[in-house]
Amino acid sequence: MTEAEFIKQNSTIWEDLETSLKNKANSFKNIERLASLYRITSGHLNYARYHYQGSRLCGYLEDLAARAHVAIYANAKPRGTSRFFSRVLPLSLRSNARAIQISAAVFLCAAIVSFAICSLNPQYLDAFLPESYSSISADQLKTEAADLEGQSGSAVVSNLIMVNNIYVAILAFGLGITCGVGTIYVLAMNGFLLGSLASLFAGYGKSLFFWSLILPHGIWELTAIFIAGGAGLRIGYSLIRPGAYRRKDALVMAARSALGLMGMVVVMLIVAALIEGFFTPLPIQAEIKLFVALLTILPLALYLWVTGAALSPKDSAAPNG
Repeated sequence: MTEAEFIKQNSTIWEDLETSLKNKANSFKNIERLASLYRITSGHLNYARYHYQGSRLCGYLEDLAARAHVAIYANAKPRGTSRFFSRVLPLSLRSNARAIQISAAVFLCAAIVSFAICSLNPQYLDAFLPESYSSISADQLKTEAADLEGQSGSAVVSNLIMVNNIYVAILAFGLGITCGVGTIYVLAMNGFLLGSLASLFAGYGKSLFFWSLILPHGIWELTAIFIAGGAGLRIGYSLIRPGAYRRKDALVMAARSALGLMGMVVVMLIVAALIEGFFTPLPIQAEIKLFVALLTILPLALYLWVTGAALSPKDSAAPNG
C-alpha cells in the first residue's frame, strides 16, 4: 500500500481523534472514545514507522498519539466501583484476551505434560513434586472420611494449593518485568505441579476425590492465575515491543491496564478462599462437589456475557493493545 493510499484509507480516524481532542468535555464517554481512537492510531503509527520511515506522516502520527496519550491519562476522572466492573474491567479483559489465553495455555500444557510423564513413569514424580507432596502414601488416602477429618495428608493438599496459587498469581504478575520470561516459568512450573499431583492421586485410584477437593475453589483460583499471568505477559510484551514509545512509557501504559486486571484477581482469590474454607471440607459426596464446581463457572460466564453485551460496538472493535 502506498503512503497516499494509507492516508486516504485512515485519515477519517485521525480527524475523529483530532475532533475528540478539541472537545473540552472530559466525560467518561469522551475518554472511552479517545482511548478507542488512540489504540487504532497507535497501530497506524507502528505501521507507518515500518513502511514509511522518515516521512512527514510518521511525525504527524507521533504528535497525534502523544497528545491523545496525555488527554487520556491526564484528564481521565476517577471512576466509581460500578463503572469499573461494568465497563473498565471488561474492556481490559478484552484488550488483554490474547495474553490471558497464552497464560492459560502455558499452565495447562505444562499440567498435561507432567501428568502424562508421571502416569507413564511414576518414578519421575520426585522430579516434579516437593517432598511434602510426594511422600503421601496409599494408607493416607484410604478413606474419604479420614481425609475430611484431617487424618491424612490429602486433606491438607487442597489448602496448600490454595496458598500456593495466591503466591503464584502475585509472582506471575510481578515477574512480567523480566520481559515475561519469569511469568512463563512460574506458570509452567505450577502447571507441572498440578499435573503431577493429579497423576499421584490417580495412581492411588483417588482421582475423583482429588478433583472434588481442587475444582470447587480451583475454577476461580486457576482463572485468577491465568489472568495474573496474562497481566504479567502484557507487561513483558511492552518491554520487548514498546512500539512508538520509550520502554519506560510503554511499561507505564501496560501497567495501568494490568493493574486493573489484578483488581479482578484479588476478588477472585477471595471468593476461592471462601469456597475453600466453607464448602470444600463438607463431608458430602465427591460427585456433588464436582457439580458445584461446574456451577461456579456460571457467575464468571454470566458476568463476561452481561458486561460484554453492554459494551458499544466501537468499544468491542477497539484493537488489542
